[in-house]
Amino acid sequence: MENSAKSHLVTGDFPIDEILEIQSAILAGKQSIEETAGSILKQVLKVCKAEFGQILLLEGENLVVKASTSETDIGRSVSIHHSVSGLAVKENRSVRINAVSDFGKSLYKPVVGQTMQSELVVPLRIADRLIGVLNAESFKKNAFSQRQADILTAFGGLIAMAFLISEQNELKKRANEADKILSAGQIVHRLTGRAGAIRGWIEIMREIIKNEKPELENDDTLLIAMEDIESKALNLLELVNELKKQTSKPGTLVNIPSLLSEAIEKSQIPENIEVELSIQSNLPDVHSDPIIREVFWNMITNAVEAMPRGGKLSLTAKIDNNGEKVIIVFSDTGHGIPKDFKDLVFDDRFTTKSSGHGLGLWWSRVFVRTMGGEISLDSDVGKGAKFTVTLPVPKQTS
Repeated sequence: MENSAKSHLVTGDFPIDEILEIQSAILAGKQSIEETAGSILKQVLKVCKAEFGQILLLEGENLVVKASTSETDIGRSVSIHHSVSGLAVKENRSVRINAVSDFGKSLYKPVVGQTMQSELVVPLRIADRLIGVLNAESFKKNAFSQRQADILTAFGGLIAMAFLISEQNELKKRANEADKILSAGQIVHRLTGRAGAIRGWIEIMREIIKNEKPELENDDTLLIAMEDIESKALNLLELVNELKKQTSKPGTLVNIPSLLSEAIEKSQIPENIEVELSIQSNLPDVHSDPIIREVFWNMITNAVEAMPRGGKLSLTAKIDNNGEKVIIVFSDTGHGIPKDFKDLVFDDRFTTKSSGHGLGLWWSRVFVRTMGGEISLDSDVGKGAKFTVTLPVPKQTS
Protein backbone atom coordinates (compact mmCIF):
# COMPACT_ATOMS: atom_id res chain seq x y z
CA MET A 1 0.00 0.00 0.00
CA GLU A 2 1.38 3.38 -1.01
CA ASN A 3 2.11 5.75 1.86
CA SER A 4 0.47 9.15 1.33
CA ALA A 5 2.94 10.87 3.64
CA LYS A 6 5.91 12.72 2.16
CA SER A 7 8.65 10.15 1.55
CA HIS A 8 12.40 10.37 1.75
CA LEU A 9 14.81 8.38 -0.37
CA VAL A 10 16.76 7.02 2.58
CA THR A 11 14.03 5.67 4.88
CA GLY A 12 13.66 9.02 6.55
CA ASP A 13 17.25 9.15 7.79
CA PHE A 14 18.33 11.90 5.44
CA PRO A 15 16.14 14.81 4.24
CA ILE A 16 16.87 14.38 0.53
CA ASP A 17 13.70 16.28 -0.40
CA GLU A 18 14.83 19.31 1.61
CA ILE A 19 18.34 19.19 0.11
CA LEU A 20 16.83 19.05 -3.40
CA GLU A 21 14.67 22.05 -2.51
CA ILE A 22 17.80 23.88 -1.40
CA GLN A 23 19.46 23.00 -4.71
CA SER A 24 16.43 24.30 -6.61
CA ALA A 25 16.64 27.58 -4.73
CA ILE A 26 20.35 27.77 -5.54
CA LEU A 27 19.77 27.05 -9.24
CA ALA A 28 17.25 29.90 -9.28
CA GLY A 29 19.96 32.16 -7.86
CA LYS A 30 18.05 32.72 -4.62
CA GLN A 31 20.72 31.61 -2.14
CA SER A 32 24.24 32.81 -1.42
CA ILE A 33 26.98 30.45 -0.20
CA GLU A 34 26.33 31.52 3.39
CA GLU A 35 22.57 30.99 3.05
CA THR A 36 23.21 27.59 1.44
CA ALA A 37 25.48 26.60 4.32
CA GLY A 38 22.90 27.70 6.89
CA SER A 39 20.07 25.78 5.18
CA ILE A 40 22.10 22.57 4.87
CA LEU A 41 23.43 22.76 8.42
CA LYS A 42 19.89 23.02 9.76
CA GLN A 43 18.96 19.77 7.99
CA VAL A 44 22.14 17.97 9.04
CA LEU A 45 21.59 18.80 12.71
CA LYS A 46 18.11 17.24 12.42
CA VAL A 47 19.58 14.04 10.98
CA CYS A 48 22.28 13.73 13.62
CA LYS A 49 20.25 15.13 16.51
CA ALA A 50 23.33 17.18 17.36
CA GLU A 51 23.43 20.20 19.65
CA PHE A 52 26.27 21.91 17.79
CA GLY A 53 27.35 21.97 14.17
CA GLN A 54 29.41 23.77 11.57
CA ILE A 55 30.01 23.78 7.83
CA LEU A 56 33.55 24.69 6.87
CA LEU A 57 34.81 25.25 3.33
CA LEU A 58 38.38 24.62 2.28
CA GLU A 59 40.53 27.65 1.45
CA GLY A 60 44.18 26.72 0.95
CA GLU A 61 45.54 25.21 4.17
CA ASN A 62 42.58 26.44 6.21
CA LEU A 63 38.94 25.60 6.71
CA VAL A 64 36.68 28.67 6.95
CA VAL A 65 33.43 28.51 8.93
CA LYS A 66 30.51 29.37 6.63
CA ALA A 67 27.69 28.29 8.94
CA SER A 68 27.66 27.53 12.64
CA THR A 69 25.35 27.01 15.58
CA SER A 70 27.44 29.76 17.15
CA GLU A 71 27.16 32.88 14.95
CA THR A 72 30.35 34.34 16.44
CA ASP A 73 32.33 31.52 14.79
CA ILE A 74 31.27 32.42 11.24
CA GLY A 75 34.27 33.56 9.23
CA ARG A 76 36.77 31.96 11.61
CA SER A 77 39.63 29.98 10.04
CA VAL A 78 40.83 26.58 11.29
CA SER A 79 44.12 25.04 10.18
CA ILE A 80 43.79 21.61 8.58
CA HIS A 81 46.92 20.61 10.53
CA HIS A 82 45.53 21.34 13.99
CA SER A 83 41.92 20.19 14.09
CA VAL A 84 39.67 17.16 13.83
CA SER A 85 38.01 18.75 10.81
CA GLY A 86 41.45 19.08 9.25
CA LEU A 87 42.10 15.40 9.88
CA ALA A 88 38.99 14.56 7.84
CA VAL A 89 40.36 16.73 5.02
CA LYS A 90 43.90 15.37 5.05
CA GLU A 91 42.78 11.75 5.18
CA ASN A 92 39.73 12.38 2.99
CA ARG A 93 37.43 10.33 5.23
CA SER A 94 34.81 10.77 7.91
CA VAL A 95 36.01 11.02 11.51
CA ARG A 96 33.75 9.78 14.30
CA ILE A 97 34.72 10.38 17.93
CA ASN A 98 32.63 8.49 20.48
CA ALA A 99 34.27 10.06 23.51
CA VAL A 100 36.20 13.30 23.21
CA SER A 101 38.01 12.54 26.47
CA ASP A 102 39.65 9.53 24.77
CA PHE A 103 40.81 11.58 21.80
CA GLY A 104 44.05 13.52 21.48
CA LYS A 105 43.71 17.03 22.92
CA SER A 106 46.19 18.36 20.35
CA LEU A 107 43.55 18.09 17.62
CA TYR A 108 40.25 18.49 19.46
CA LYS A 109 39.30 22.13 20.03
CA PRO A 110 36.39 22.43 22.48
CA VAL A 111 33.49 24.75 21.75
CA VAL A 112 33.86 27.93 23.79
CA GLY A 113 31.75 27.65 26.95
CA GLN A 114 30.55 24.17 25.99
CA THR A 115 31.64 20.66 26.97
CA MET A 116 31.01 18.30 24.08
CA GLN A 117 31.40 14.55 24.41
CA SER A 118 31.33 13.26 20.82
CA GLU A 119 31.98 14.57 17.32
CA LEU A 120 31.31 13.56 13.71
CA VAL A 121 33.13 15.16 10.77
CA VAL A 122 32.24 14.26 7.18
CA PRO A 123 34.13 15.46 4.08
CA LEU A 124 32.20 17.19 1.30
CA ARG A 125 33.52 16.12 -2.06
CA ILE A 126 32.42 15.75 -5.66
CA ALA A 127 34.49 13.58 -8.01
CA ASP A 128 38.12 14.20 -6.92
CA ARG A 129 37.47 17.65 -5.50
CA LEU A 130 37.11 18.09 -1.75
CA ILE A 131 35.48 21.43 -0.89
CA GLY A 132 35.03 21.25 2.87
CA VAL A 133 33.51 19.36 5.80
CA LEU A 134 30.36 18.97 7.85
CA ASN A 135 30.93 19.00 11.60
CA ALA A 136 28.43 17.84 14.25
CA GLU A 137 28.98 17.63 18.01
CA SER A 138 26.90 16.40 20.94
CA PHE A 139 26.82 16.64 24.72
CA LYS A 140 26.37 12.84 24.82
CA LYS A 141 28.96 10.12 24.37
CA ASN A 142 28.43 7.70 21.46
CA ALA A 143 25.93 10.17 19.96
CA PHE A 144 26.69 9.36 16.33
CA SER A 145 26.35 5.97 14.68
CA GLN A 146 28.38 4.64 11.79
CA ARG A 147 25.14 4.57 9.80
CA GLN A 148 24.74 8.32 10.27
CA ALA A 149 28.34 8.82 9.15
CA ASP A 150 27.75 6.62 6.09
CA ILE A 151 24.53 8.44 5.16
CA LEU A 152 26.12 11.90 5.44
CA THR A 153 29.18 10.73 3.51
CA ALA A 154 26.97 9.25 0.77
CA PHE A 155 25.16 12.53 0.35
CA GLY A 156 28.30 14.60 0.73
CA GLY A 157 28.55 14.82 -3.06
CA LEU A 158 25.00 16.16 -3.33
CA ILE A 159 25.76 18.76 -0.69
CA ALA A 160 29.09 19.60 -2.35
CA MET A 161 27.28 20.11 -5.65
CA ALA A 162 24.93 22.56 -3.92
CA PHE A 163 27.90 24.60 -2.78
CA LEU A 164 29.57 24.51 -6.20
CA ILE A 165 26.38 25.76 -7.87
CA SER A 166 26.09 28.50 -5.26
CA GLU A 167 29.75 29.41 -5.81
CA GLN A 168 29.21 29.63 -9.59
CA ASN A 169 26.17 31.86 -9.04
CA GLU A 170 28.22 34.22 -6.89
CA LEU A 171 31.03 34.30 -9.45
CA LYS A 172 28.53 35.18 -12.18
CA LYS A 173 27.03 37.86 -9.96
CA ARG A 174 30.48 39.31 -9.29
CA ALA A 175 31.24 39.20 -13.02
CA ASN A 176 28.02 41.08 -13.75
CA GLU A 177 28.90 43.64 -11.10
CA ALA A 178 32.40 43.95 -12.58
CA ASP A 179 30.85 44.64 -15.99
CA LYS A 180 28.71 47.32 -14.40
CA ILE A 181 31.74 48.84 -12.69
CA LEU A 182 33.75 48.82 -15.92
CA SER A 183 30.88 50.61 -17.67
CA ALA A 184 30.68 53.02 -14.76
CA GLY A 185 32.98 55.26 -16.81
CA GLN A 186 29.83 56.50 -18.56
CA ILE A 187 28.23 57.29 -15.21
CA VAL A 188 31.42 59.01 -14.07
CA HIS A 189 31.47 61.04 -17.29
CA ARG A 190 27.88 62.21 -16.80
CA LEU A 191 28.41 63.06 -13.15
CA THR A 192 31.61 64.93 -13.93
CA GLY A 193 29.80 66.87 -16.64
CA ARG A 194 26.91 67.75 -14.37
CA ALA A 195 29.15 68.79 -11.48
CA GLY A 196 31.20 70.91 -13.89
CA ALA A 197 28.02 72.48 -15.29
CA ILE A 198 26.88 73.39 -11.76
CA ARG A 199 30.20 75.08 -11.04
CA GLY A 200 30.00 76.89 -14.36
CA TRP A 201 26.48 78.05 -13.56
CA ILE A 202 27.67 79.38 -10.18
CA GLU A 203 30.43 81.38 -11.89
CA ILE A 204 27.93 82.83 -14.40
CA MET A 205 25.60 83.81 -11.53
CA ARG A 206 28.47 85.57 -9.77
CA GLU A 207 29.28 87.51 -12.93
CA ILE A 208 25.62 88.48 -13.39
CA ILE A 209 25.38 89.64 -9.77
CA LYS A 210 28.61 91.59 -10.04
CA ASN A 211 27.87 93.32 -13.37
CA GLU A 212 24.07 93.44 -13.59
CA LYS A 213 22.56 92.87 -10.15
CA PRO A 214 25.00 94.43 -7.62
CA GLU A 215 22.13 94.82 -5.12
CA LEU A 216 22.22 91.02 -4.68
CA GLU A 217 25.83 91.06 -3.44
CA ASN A 218 24.49 91.60 0.07
CA ASP A 219 21.77 88.95 -0.15
CA ASP A 220 23.12 86.49 2.42
CA THR A 221 20.43 83.87 1.72
CA LEU A 222 21.31 83.73 -1.98
CA LEU A 223 25.07 83.76 -1.40
CA ILE A 224 24.91 81.00 1.23
CA ALA A 225 22.73 78.88 -1.09
CA MET A 226 25.20 79.34 -3.96
CA GLU A 227 28.15 78.40 -1.74
CA ASP A 228 26.27 75.32 -0.54
CA ILE A 229 25.50 74.23 -4.12
CA GLU A 230 29.12 74.76 -5.17
CA SER A 231 30.37 72.86 -2.13
CA LYS A 232 28.15 69.88 -2.99
CA ALA A 233 29.37 69.96 -6.61
CA LEU A 234 33.00 69.95 -5.44
CA ASN A 235 32.24 67.07 -3.07
CA LEU A 236 30.65 65.13 -5.93
CA LEU A 237 33.72 65.73 -8.09
CA GLU A 238 35.93 64.45 -5.28
CA LEU A 239 33.88 61.25 -4.99
CA VAL A 240 33.84 60.80 -8.76
CA ASN A 241 37.64 61.12 -8.92
CA GLU A 242 37.91 58.34 -6.36
CA LEU A 243 35.47 56.24 -8.36
CA LYS A 244 37.63 56.71 -11.45
CA LYS A 245 40.53 54.91 -9.80
CA GLN A 246 38.65 51.56 -9.74
CA THR A 247 41.70 49.67 -8.59
CA SER A 248 42.39 47.06 -5.92
CA LYS A 249 45.79 48.57 -5.20
CA PRO A 250 45.96 49.22 -1.46
CA GLY A 251 45.79 52.85 -0.39
CA THR A 252 47.50 54.53 2.53
CA LEU A 253 47.12 53.45 6.14
CA VAL A 254 44.09 55.12 7.73
CA ASN A 255 42.82 55.22 11.30
CA ILE A 256 39.25 53.95 11.47
CA PRO A 257 38.24 55.52 14.85
CA SER A 258 39.36 58.97 13.66
CA LEU A 259 37.48 58.70 10.37
CA LEU A 260 34.35 57.44 12.17
CA SER A 261 34.50 60.45 14.50
CA GLU A 262 34.81 62.81 11.54
CA ALA A 263 31.86 61.12 9.80
CA ILE A 264 29.71 61.42 12.95
CA GLU A 265 30.58 65.10 13.30
CA LYS A 266 29.77 65.77 9.64
CA SER A 267 26.42 63.97 9.91
CA GLN A 268 24.89 66.44 12.39
CA ILE A 269 22.80 63.74 14.04
CA PRO A 270 19.50 65.03 15.51
CA GLU A 271 19.05 65.14 19.28
CA ASN A 272 16.21 62.61 19.16
CA ILE A 273 18.64 59.92 18.00
CA GLU A 274 20.81 58.24 20.63
CA VAL A 275 24.31 57.34 19.44
CA GLU A 276 26.06 54.34 20.97
CA LEU A 277 29.72 54.06 20.00
CA SER A 278 31.79 50.94 20.75
CA ILE A 279 35.32 50.88 19.32
CA GLN A 280 37.80 48.17 20.25
CA SER A 281 41.00 49.52 21.76
CA ASN A 282 44.23 49.26 19.76
CA LEU A 283 42.30 48.83 16.51
CA PRO A 284 44.87 48.43 13.71
CA ASP A 285 45.07 50.89 10.82
CA VAL A 286 43.93 49.57 7.45
CA HIS A 287 44.91 50.15 3.82
CA SER A 288 42.34 52.50 2.35
CA ASP A 289 41.92 56.16 1.52
CA PRO A 290 40.70 58.92 3.84
CA ILE A 291 37.75 59.31 1.46
CA ILE A 292 36.31 56.20 3.10
CA ARG A 293 34.93 58.60 5.70
CA GLU A 294 32.36 59.40 2.99
CA VAL A 295 31.30 55.74 3.07
CA PHE A 296 30.90 55.95 6.84
CA TRP A 297 29.01 59.24 6.47
CA ASN A 298 26.73 57.59 3.92
CA MET A 299 25.99 54.70 6.31
CA ILE A 300 25.21 57.13 9.15
CA THR A 301 23.07 59.38 6.95
CA ASN A 302 20.99 56.41 5.77
CA ALA A 303 20.47 55.31 9.37
CA VAL A 304 19.42 58.80 10.48
CA GLU A 305 16.98 59.15 7.57
CA ALA A 306 15.45 55.78 8.52
CA MET A 307 14.57 57.18 12.00
CA PRO A 308 12.63 60.42 11.36
CA ARG A 309 10.94 60.11 14.76
CA GLY A 310 14.14 59.30 16.60
CA GLY A 311 15.75 56.06 17.68
CA LYS A 312 19.12 54.53 18.38
CA LEU A 313 22.20 54.43 16.16
CA SER A 314 24.86 51.92 17.20
CA LEU A 315 28.35 52.00 15.72
CA THR A 316 30.88 49.29 16.53
CA ALA A 317 34.39 48.74 15.23
CA LYS A 318 36.44 45.67 16.10
CA ILE A 319 38.94 43.22 14.67
CA ASP A 320 37.77 39.69 13.80
CA ASN A 321 38.89 36.60 15.72
CA ASN A 322 41.71 35.89 13.27
CA GLY A 323 43.07 39.44 13.27
CA GLU A 324 42.61 39.58 9.49
CA LYS A 325 39.74 42.06 9.15
CA VAL A 326 38.41 45.19 10.79
CA ILE A 327 34.62 45.01 11.08
CA ILE A 328 32.59 48.23 11.28
CA VAL A 329 28.87 47.84 11.98
CA PHE A 330 26.18 50.53 11.60
CA SER A 331 22.87 49.52 13.25
CA ASP A 332 19.68 51.54 13.53
CA THR A 333 16.21 51.04 15.00
CA GLY A 334 14.44 52.47 11.96
CA HIS A 335 11.77 51.09 9.67
CA GLY A 336 14.04 48.41 8.20
CA ILE A 337 14.41 47.22 4.62
CA PRO A 338 12.21 44.52 3.01
CA LYS A 339 14.03 41.31 2.07
CA ASP A 340 13.12 41.84 -1.58
CA PHE A 341 15.20 45.02 -1.53
CA LYS A 342 18.24 43.42 0.18
CA ASP A 343 20.30 43.13 -3.02
CA LEU A 344 18.62 46.01 -4.84
CA VAL A 345 19.81 48.64 -2.34
CA PHE A 346 23.32 48.31 -3.79
CA ASP A 347 22.14 48.88 -7.37
CA ASP A 348 23.31 52.15 -8.95
CA ARG A 349 19.77 53.13 -9.95
CA PHE A 350 17.88 52.02 -6.85
CA THR A 351 16.54 54.47 -4.27
CA THR A 352 13.53 54.64 -1.97
CA LYS A 353 13.92 58.39 -1.53
CA SER A 354 11.82 61.00 -3.30
CA SER A 355 15.01 62.83 -4.28
CA GLY A 356 18.59 61.78 -4.89
CA HIS A 357 20.43 59.74 -7.49
CA GLY A 358 20.63 56.38 -5.70
CA LEU A 359 24.41 56.14 -6.08
CA GLY A 360 25.22 56.30 -2.35
CA LEU A 361 25.24 52.62 -1.40
CA TRP A 362 26.31 51.49 -4.87
CA TRP A 363 29.31 53.81 -4.83
CA SER A 364 30.11 52.85 -1.22
CA ARG A 365 30.23 49.13 -2.08
CA VAL A 366 32.30 49.76 -5.22
CA PHE A 367 34.79 51.85 -3.27
CA VAL A 368 35.06 49.40 -0.35
CA ARG A 369 35.61 46.50 -2.75
CA THR A 370 38.45 48.37 -4.47
CA MET A 371 40.06 48.43 -1.01
CA GLY A 372 39.67 44.63 -0.76
CA GLY A 373 36.71 44.88 1.60
CA GLU A 374 32.97 44.25 1.52
CA ILE A 375 29.64 45.75 2.61
CA SER A 376 26.68 43.59 3.60
CA LEU A 377 23.15 44.26 4.82
CA ASP A 378 21.02 42.49 7.41
CA SER A 379 17.52 43.89 7.93
CA ASP A 380 13.91 43.07 8.78
CA VAL A 381 10.95 45.38 8.29
CA GLY A 382 10.13 47.12 11.55
CA LYS A 383 13.33 45.95 13.23
CA GLY A 384 15.89 48.33 11.74
CA ALA A 385 18.88 47.70 9.52
CA LYS A 386 22.48 46.66 10.06
CA PHE A 387 25.18 47.49 7.51
CA THR A 388 28.54 45.76 8.03
CA VAL A 389 31.71 47.07 6.44
CA THR A 390 34.78 44.79 6.51
CA LEU A 391 38.28 45.94 5.57
CA PRO A 392 41.42 43.77 5.44
CA VAL A 393 44.18 44.29 7.96
CA PRO A 394 47.63 44.71 6.34
CA LYS A 395 49.76 41.59 6.64
CA GLN A 396 52.81 41.96 8.84
CA THR A 397 56.07 41.87 6.88
CA SER A 398 59.11 40.33 8.45
